[in-house]
Amino acid sequence: MSSKTNVWSQVQEVLAANKAKPALVEALEALLAPKQGGGSTNPPMMIDGVQHYWCRFHSRYEPETNMVMSNDKSKGYCRAAISAWNKRNTAIKKLEKEIGELIIAGDMDQARECSEELKAAKDQISNYSTYDFDADWAVFNRHAMVEVKGQL
Repeated sequence: MSSKTNVWSQVQEVLAANKAKPALVEALEALLAPKQGGGSTNPPMMIDGVQHYWCRFHSRYEPETNMVMSNDKSKGYCRAAISAWNKRNTAIKKLEKEIGELIIAGDMDQARECSEELKAAKDQISNYSTYDFDADWAVFNRHAMVEVKGQL
C-alpha cells in the first residue's frame, strides 16, 4: 500500500469519526484519494478495425503503426511528432553551445540575442499547439524517403 493510500485511509477514519461535512470529505477525497487506472483521458480506441492511440503533440488519434510504442503500449506521441521534437531539441542544443562560445569570446550582445532566441525555442518545444500534423508528417515522410533511397 502506498503512503498516499495509507494517508487517505487515515483521513477517512478521522472524517468518519468526526462526522465531517460532505463538502469537506469531497474536497479531501479529490486531493488525497489514490488515482484509479493510470489516469489516461484519451484511452486507445478501435477505428475501422485498427487500433488508434492519442498523440498528445497533434491532439488527435493516430493508428498504431504511426505511434511510438514500447512493450505494446503507446508512448503518447507519433513518429512524426517526436521527429519534429528532436529537430527542435537539436536546435536548442546548438543555440546553447553557440551562447557558451559567444560568452567565452566576450560577445555579450550577440549572446543576449541568442539567449532570447533560445528562450523562444524552449517555450515552443513543449507547446503542443505549435506542432502541425500535416507539416510534421510531410517532413517525416520526406526524410523517410531519403533514407530508403540511400539504402537502394
